[in-house]
Amino acid sequence: MKPIGYFDIQNEDDFNEKVLNCNNPVLVGFYAPWCESCRVTMPKLEKVVEENDGKIRLAKVNIDDKALQDLAIKYNFKSVPVTAVIKDGKLRSQLVGKQELENVRQFVQSTLNE
Repeated sequence: MKPIGYFDIQNEDDFNEKVLNCNNPVLVGFYAPWCESCRVTMPKLEKVVEENDGKIRLAKVNIDDKALQDLAIKYNFKSVPVTAVIKDGKLRSQLVGKQELENVRQFVQSTLNE
Protein backbone atom coordinates (compact mmCIF):
# COMPACT_ATOMS: atom_id res chain seq x y z
CA MET A 1 0.00 0.00 0.00
CA LYS A 2 1.35 3.41 -0.97
CA PRO A 3 1.49 6.21 1.57
CA ILE A 4 -1.01 9.04 1.05
CA GLY A 5 1.60 11.44 -0.37
CA TYR A 6 2.36 9.25 -3.42
CA PHE A 7 0.42 8.75 -6.60
CA ASP A 8 0.95 7.33 -10.07
CA ILE A 9 -0.22 9.70 -12.77
CA GLN A 10 -2.65 8.03 -15.20
CA ASN A 11 -3.01 10.68 -17.94
CA GLU A 12 -2.56 14.39 -18.59
CA ASP A 13 -5.88 15.35 -16.93
CA ASP A 14 -4.80 13.41 -13.84
CA PHE A 15 -1.47 15.32 -13.89
CA ASN A 16 -3.27 18.65 -14.17
CA GLU A 17 -5.56 17.82 -11.26
CA LYS A 18 -3.08 16.17 -8.89
CA VAL A 19 0.11 18.10 -9.71
CA LEU A 20 -0.64 21.47 -11.26
CA ASN A 21 -3.62 22.17 -8.98
CA CYS A 22 -2.02 20.85 -5.79
CA ASN A 23 -1.69 23.28 -2.87
CA ASN A 24 1.61 21.68 -1.82
CA PRO A 25 4.78 21.41 -3.88
CA VAL A 26 4.94 18.17 -5.84
CA LEU A 27 8.09 16.19 -6.50
CA VAL A 28 7.54 14.59 -9.90
CA GLY A 29 9.55 11.55 -10.91
CA PHE A 30 9.58 11.04 -14.67
CA TYR A 31 10.73 7.46 -15.27
CA ALA A 32 10.57 4.42 -17.53
CA PRO A 33 10.24 0.84 -16.23
CA TRP A 34 13.24 -0.35 -18.27
CA CYS A 35 15.54 2.38 -16.88
CA GLU A 36 18.02 1.11 -14.26
CA SER A 37 18.83 4.65 -13.03
CA CYS A 38 15.09 5.22 -12.53
CA ARG A 39 14.79 2.06 -10.44
CA VAL A 40 17.63 3.33 -8.23
CA THR A 41 16.33 6.91 -7.96
CA MET A 42 12.59 6.39 -7.34
CA PRO A 43 12.93 4.80 -3.87
CA LYS A 44 15.08 7.78 -2.85
CA LEU A 45 12.31 10.16 -3.90
CA GLU A 46 9.83 8.12 -1.84
CA LYS A 47 12.11 8.24 1.20
CA VAL A 48 12.55 12.03 1.03
CA VAL A 49 8.79 12.56 0.67
CA GLU A 50 8.24 10.34 3.74
CA GLU A 51 10.85 12.32 5.69
CA ASN A 52 9.04 15.57 4.90
CA ASP A 53 5.74 14.29 6.30
CA GLY A 54 3.10 15.94 4.13
CA LYS A 55 5.02 19.08 3.13
CA ILE A 56 5.63 17.72 -0.37
CA ARG A 57 3.90 15.02 -2.42
CA LEU A 58 5.30 12.59 -4.98
CA ALA A 59 3.84 12.00 -8.43
CA LYS A 60 5.30 9.28 -10.63
CA VAL A 61 5.04 9.69 -14.39
CA ASN A 62 5.84 6.65 -16.56
CA ILE A 63 6.94 8.20 -19.86
CA ASP A 64 6.54 4.83 -21.62
CA ASP A 65 2.78 5.13 -21.11
CA LYS A 66 1.36 6.57 -24.33
CA ALA A 67 -1.11 8.68 -22.31
CA LEU A 68 1.83 10.41 -20.59
CA GLN A 69 4.42 10.86 -23.34
CA ASP A 70 3.17 14.35 -24.18
CA LEU A 71 4.07 15.50 -20.64
CA ALA A 72 7.75 14.71 -21.22
CA ILE A 73 7.57 16.62 -24.50
CA LYS A 74 5.72 19.54 -22.90
CA TYR A 75 8.44 19.93 -20.25
CA ASN A 76 11.21 19.20 -22.80
CA PHE A 77 12.57 16.18 -20.91
CA LYS A 78 14.70 14.16 -23.30
CA SER A 79 15.95 11.44 -20.93
CA VAL A 80 15.02 9.71 -17.69
CA PRO A 81 15.07 9.86 -14.81
CA VAL A 82 14.08 13.47 -14.34
CA THR A 83 13.13 14.68 -10.89
CA ALA A 84 11.17 17.92 -11.02
CA VAL A 85 9.49 20.16 -8.50
CA ILE A 86 6.20 21.74 -9.51
CA LYS A 87 4.90 24.38 -7.16
CA ASP A 88 1.92 26.67 -7.71
CA GLY A 89 1.37 25.00 -11.09
CA LYS A 90 4.85 25.85 -12.41
CA LEU A 91 8.02 23.87 -12.97
CA ARG A 92 10.43 25.33 -10.38
CA SER A 93 13.52 23.18 -10.75
CA GLN A 94 14.73 19.81 -11.93
CA LEU A 95 17.45 17.21 -11.56
CA VAL A 96 18.42 14.98 -14.48
CA GLY A 97 19.86 11.51 -14.10
CA LYS A 98 20.43 9.10 -11.23
CA GLN A 99 20.49 10.89 -7.87
CA GLU A 100 22.03 10.17 -4.51
CA LEU A 101 19.77 10.42 -1.48
CA GLU A 102 21.52 13.51 -0.12
CA ASN A 103 21.12 15.33 -3.47
CA VAL A 104 17.38 14.67 -3.39
CA ARG A 105 17.15 15.84 0.23
CA GLN A 106 18.93 19.12 -0.58
CA PHE A 107 16.84 19.60 -3.72
CA VAL A 108 13.58 19.19 -1.81
CA GLN A 109 14.75 21.29 1.13
CA SER A 110 15.68 24.20 -1.14
CA THR A 111 12.17 24.06 -2.62
CA LEU A 112 10.49 23.97 0.77
CA ASN A 113 12.58 26.94 1.92
CA GLU A 114 11.49 29.18 -1.00
